[in-house]
Amino acid sequence: MAHLALLPLAMRMAGPREAVWHAIIRKNFGATHFIVGRDHAGPGKNSAGADFYGPYDAQELVSSFGDELAIEMVPFQQMSYIPETDEYMPRDEVPKGTVTADISGTELRRRLKTGGAIPDWFSYEAVVKVLRESYPARNKQGFTLLLSGLHGSGKDTIARALQVVLNQQGGRSVSLLLGETVRHELSAELGFSEEDRHKNVQRIGFVAVRRRRFRARARARSAPSLALSRAFRALTTASVEPSPPSLLPLLSSLSHQAELTRAGAAVIATPTAPFARSRAAAREIVERTGGPSGGTFFLVHVASSLAYCEAHDRQGLYARARAGEIKGFTGVDAPYEAPQGKEVDLTVDLDTMTVPEVVHGPSPPPPPPPPPAPPPPPRPLLRPP
Repeated sequence: MAHLALLPLAMRMAGPREAVWHAIIRKNFGATHFIVGRDHAGPGKNSAGADFYGPYDAQELVSSFGDELAIEMVPFQQMSYIPETDEYMPRDEVPKGTVTADISGTELRRRLKTGGAIPDWFSYEAVVKVLRESYPARNKQGFTLLLSGLHGSGKDTIARALQVVLNQQGGRSVSLLLGETVRHELSAELGFSEEDRHKNVQRIGFVAVRRRRFRARARARSAPSLALSRAFRALTTASVEPSPPSLLPLLSSLSHQAELTRAGAAVIATPTAPFARSRAAAREIVERTGGPSGGTFFLVHVASSLAYCEAHDRQGLYARARAGEIKGFTGVDAPYEAPQGKEVDLTVDLDTMTVPEVVHGPSPPPPPPPPPAPPPPPRPLLRPP
């Protein structure tokens, strides 16, 4: 009976020496045979474009230490597909001049990334399906976009505008987690202490990754959205422990580049998120549990000035906070830790930009006016008869 050894061992790209190291580890785990392929653990090509190691250097080095390693090496040669005969042959045995077809590991990753075709001679259809589900193309990957800023900074307005644009592009569902909506439906029992604010942002990160599963269940059971929000709250209660800027260019690597994002959806969340540790926790949840199809997280700081925020405060919350009616209001008597450095992916503000400019980028400058037409040549003088 054979046992397959699958060790979560990161590659060091050390070539033949790493192959010997792998053989020692497999032997210590009780393996009797060790498959060594072409250019095992090789780093690829050097700066001159040549292979850093020979194709079978690793096999030769492991074989030379066979008696000491006490593990039998099983060599595996590189195979090439022969379209004419519909068969594979070791590359060294292919007759000269024979047409072959090959797809390298790098090329396979490129095709998975771009959604390119993977021919049936390369792998089984069921295997390709699993690979595409595990490594979806860029335009099928989900992402979470967290807009952080003061109340009244324009986060919700930007989020709604971006949702419209992404829906027009098609290809993925878009969900909004607006700050006040989340507070009322997901975190209604939380206050505005630093710890409660931290829990609220953590829940947003959790829901961004998990929400699609609950939406599917809710549709199947015809459950109302309020019941759905209660389900979020029940689940997340146990999980609360520890160029000019524009949004579309930021997302272009996904658009042309935790369950909602994992299933290829876009989640746009707009909490105030005043504390750096809370934003870091949300990022960690999405990137750790979103998987390769939805673990992308962007933090956008909507840095509109306090004066702008107060001027656009339709609810009068700033005035009430300054009058002492509201305690712990961010921007008045509670701090806001502005995202800085590598934490923030994009910074925008509505003091100097419009919402369309934030979403699409600034309009291109108008073309220069055409040069003036040259004056007509002088007309010749007519001689009198």
